[in-house]
Amino acid sequence: RRSREIRPDSGDVLTHMGVTLDSAAHSVYYDSRRITLTPTEYSLLELFMRNPGRVFTRDNLLNQVWGWDFVGEEKIVNVHIMYLRRKLCSGIIETIRGVGYRLGQD
Repeated sequence: RRSREIRPDSGDVLTHMGVTLDSAAHSVYYDSRRITLTPTEYSLLELFMRNPGRVFTRDNLLNQVWGWDFVGEEKIVNVHIMYLRRKLCSGIIETIRGVGYRLGQD
């Protein structure tokens, strides 16, 4: 398999630490390779990339990604962050101990 250079045509393209998110195409690339994300993982990544430097608590993430009416454990956030980190193979999402998560610093 050959990986090809990505050149998004137009639309809203966000790039950070080798990760490119093209919201018009609803696609994510890491080092020019396409990464398949679940809708929840995509929403989390998009939220982080649209708010660089902002720290999100689990409650913030639950409300903004899962919705106000979500009924369940807030630990689900940890699980989805873990899956996202594995797929991206980078330190793009930092844990802020005792507070929450934020987009990693370059």
